[in-house]
Amino acid sequence: MQLKPEALNALKLPVKVKAGFLGSVKLKVPWSRLGQDPVLVYLDRIFLLAEPATQVEGSSEDAVQETKKTRVREMEMKLLERSQQLKTEVVISSLFIKIL
Repeated sequence: MQLKPEALNALKLPVKVKAGFLGSVKLKVPWSRLGQDPVLVYLDRIFLLAEPATQVEGSSEDAVQETKKTRVREMEMKLLERSQQLKTEVVISSLFIKIL
C-alpha cells in the first residue's frame, strides 16, 4: 500500500516525507467485548523516505519557542506536584510512626 506523503503532516514532524510504503495492516476487533477490550492494529513492513524539513509546516520559530516553554512549564508543574506529594507522604509517615 502506498502512503501519501502528506498523511503525516498532522504530526508536525521535523522531516518531510517524500514517499512511503506499508506492507500490510491487520486489525483485531473484539466484537463481543467492544468498548471493554482494545482494538489492536498491526502494521507490517513500514518504509518511509524522508528528508529534514527546513521549516515544519504550520510552525514558526516563535511557535517552536512557545511549545518548548509550554513543555518546560508542564514539567516544572509535574515536579512541583511530585515534590508536594512526597512531602505529604513524609508527614503522614512520621505521624504514623509517632502513633505507633
